[in-house]
Amino acid sequence: MNERVKELRKKLKLTQAEFGKGIGLSGAAISHCEKGRKGLSGVAVRAICTVYKVNEVWLTTGTGPMFQPDKEPKSSAELLEQIKRSPSLKDLQKLLLAECLSLEDEEQAKVAEYIDLLLLQREKRRRLKEAEQD
Repeated sequence: MNERVKELRKKLKLTQAEFGKGIGLSGAAISHCEKGRKGLSGVAVRAICTVYKVNEVWLTTGTGPMFQPDKEPKSSAELLEQIKRSPSLKDLQKLLLAECLSLEDEEQAKVAEYIDLLLLQREKRRRLKEAEQD
């Protein structure tokens, strides 16, 4: 999926920072994804599909058209408005995405680092739980 994220970003003519800002991630997080160092969470995948009108099947598997049928990417203001109206996102997710968009790049990078720590902790808990069940 990392290659398709890069392909999409280039098709949209966005920098890593611009692309990440649209979905509440830092440019560094997008860079890590594109280089295969880190994967994207389910929330990030859904945000990409919602914000940039991407076909989720294409993003996750590489099959089908890149964009959802009859959907074109919109301006940042329109994207933010669409996030707020999205029925697939919970209110807290909408608030987090909107607030992240208002942060400076450096602040977004700190948020992304914190999220990475949370994800690592969750993965450790999952592995411990699996080990206990064995």
